[in-house]
Amino acid sequence: MKLIQLFSILLVFSLGFAGSIKPSNSKDLEIIKISSDQNDTNIYYKVSNNDEMIFDNLDRILDRNKDYIIKIISRTSISKNSNSNKTFGFNLEIENKGIELFDDKLKYKKKVSITKNPNKNGFYFTNAGFWVEEITSPKNLKIKMASLKGSPDVYIRITYKEVVNRKNAVSLYPVSQISYNTLYLSSEIDSTKKSTKWYEVTNDKNKVQFKIVGPKLIKVRTRVMSDSTKENYQLRIYEDGYLKSKHLYALNSPKYETYILDENNEKIQLSRQESNYINVPEGTHYYSFKKNKKSSNMYVKIEAFNK
Repeated sequence: MKLIQLFSILLVFSLGFAGSIKPSNSKDLEIIKISSDQNDTNIYYKVSNNDEMIFDNLDRILDRNKDYIIKIISRTSISKNSNSNKTFGFNLEIENKGIELFDDKLKYKKKVSITKNPNKNGFYFTNAGFWVEEITSPKNLKIKMASLKGSPDVYIRITYKEVVNRKNAVSLYPVSQISYNTLYLSSEIDSTKKSTKWYEVTNDKNKVQFKIVGPKLIKVRTRVMSDSTKENYQLRIYEDGYLKSKHLYALNSPKYETYILDENNEKIQLSRQESNYINVPEGTHYYSFKKNKKSSNMYVKIEAFNK
């Protein structure tokens, strides 16, 4: 299960998103407009018990030859005077040509928003829950969101942003001299590709630190050693010494074999790659990456894109 625990990862995405995407089955869903105090009105779609929100044939909006980052924004209704958090969520599925890319339950616990006005029925809404996914090949992609058992009605909208300068990614090196690992990735035709500059994080005290001069967009790739006794692992990101965010990932097997070689040239199997983005502000900043004590050894690779 991939769950954002501390600060919303979307806070790092201050790049702005181009627009929203209308569900393919929008005629079957209730539409609601939620307005802010600045008269910024956005359309959300209601997902109730047994409802599904479906997005397919995305090339009607997105260029099939480009990559995108989609942002899923969700809220639920709440009493104006509520002083407690309200829990809500939905199941997110993403597939390409029938092949499952992602399937997980996303849950949020949010307070009443101080910036949202009620709709015409007098409903107020919680602060937003956010989720970000990188998508490719929009033509063959299908995204589905369904209600979770026990969750109140959820109001959802999706926005998107094109990923630019992807071919100009530059791998970054840690501030201290650390040997890196080479990953071997199998493919459908049995050829093996190599991916270098993966740095190992072995325990809670051992963190890898990078010096990055912004503004830059960086991508953080992570994998761990496969271990059937573990259900998830946690990545902690520090910015200039302060804890920026925590990310909990499921320990899933990759679609094709991925491994490193130990000193005896034996294979060590690795999990499916997980990733997230960080928007590095202007100036010089230091980013550190740590794992939790119970996680298997973690491998991280940091890539930078100029803004």
